[in-house]
Amino acid sequence: MLDAIRTSNTKHANTGPLTVLFFGDTYRPYVSGVVTSMDIYAAHLRALGHKVIIVAPEYPDTPAAPGVFRLPSLPFPGYPRLRLITPVTRQIIGQLEDMKPDIIHTHSPFAVGFLGLYIARAVERPVVFTCHSYYEEYLRYLPGLSQPLKVVVRKYLTNYCTYCDLVVAPSPHLRDFLVDIGVEAPVQVLPTGIDPAAVPIAVSADGQNKLRGEDGSFVFAMLGRVAKEKTPDLALLTLFELASRSPADRDRWRLLVIGDGPELERLKRLAVELGVKSLVTFMGEVPRDKVFQALRLADAMIFTSTVETQGLAMLEGMAAGLPLVAADSPAVRALLEDGVTGFAVPSDPAAMAAALARLADDRDLAARVGARGRERCGEFHPAMLAAQLSGQYHALLARGVTPAVVERHVPWFDDVPTELKLEM
Repeated sequence: MLDAIRTSNTKHANTGPLTVLFFGDTYRPYVSGVVTSMDIYAAHLRALGHKVIIVAPEYPDTPAAPGVFRLPSLPFPGYPRLRLITPVTRQIIGQLEDMKPDIIHTHSPFAVGFLGLYIARAVERPVVFTCHSYYEEYLRYLPGLSQPLKVVVRKYLTNYCTYCDLVVAPSPHLRDFLVDIGVEAPVQVLPTGIDPAAVPIAVSADGQNKLRGEDGSFVFAMLGRVAKEKTPDLALLTLFELASRSPADRDRWRLLVIGDGPELERLKRLAVELGVKSLVTFMGEVPRDKVFQALRLADAMIFTSTVETQGLAMLEGMAAGLPLVAADSPAVRALLEDGVTGFAVPSDPAAMAAALARLADDRDLAARVGARGRERCGEFHPAMLAAQLSGQYHALLARGVTPAVVERHVPWFDDVPTELKLEM
């Protein structure tokens, strides 16, 4: 799963603290896998002695926090929980340059990520980009335009990567995708890790949990952003399949939805249409420090997305000791050994229902799979991964960078010339 980290000059690897700026188009209080990844890496890089400052949009009523630099922003049209930064002033540019960063690490190729490219070139420091998503999957929100726009998105992404000294992919299949679409910058596989030792086991020793009480119900959780590309309908359709198998066993099943997103209200309506509303608990957005507490209410976890670069939510469920039933995809196949550390099944309600029913009927099997999945998480220890990223930072500094050519103005900036040009 993990590629060996190559360094161009080993005497420069891990030889001193650095100032690293993380640039992201989303950050807390917004909850997502990208935000979680940024937080995990920032915490472990800081533990290594590095100074990490996260540059991200401001959110209303969010207090200032150490290590976070907020950019003025406006709500995203149609989904105000996302934010768009307003034109960046010379004062903000100066403040970022005065931080004297050694490394710029962008976590988005869009407005804030583009700002990161500008700062990297202004201070002549290396820039790293973590490609967290298949960005073309967001085109599902534009039916009828998704296919022609896919070409545009891929061209934009490859052009963005030309200004990066290193591209990080959370999985081998995303690395292969980036190479296939024409990314020429070095691409390194480096996932986000979860430390299972820091996560409480989800189910209690006697097999009971708070949500189902004493009625013997089997609770399976869906964790993550409730968005169209995650195919959340599959979780409700799986519940419907289970509840329809035997009227006498209908109340045996419970679905716990942990997360928020643009599809949440529609999902609630679908639960009513399917007649399973009484069997579903929608928890909404849960703060990062409460996620594992919420998972303690479940007996298993269902993962419905087939477009993940890594599937961090899967690791979170496995770290909590939950047996995982996941819709088959490259990310799932990279993480799970089917039948051992989880179950990879077709993206189909009947197949997922069959796997969950098997776990519900054989609690010993569920316990074994949950325990083996938790062990698997140990291979993704975040301290180890952060140390590898730190080594890459030092290798880039040893190699040096070459500033790009001045081409055009950046559309998000306020009359600030740039050395960058992103063609559509």
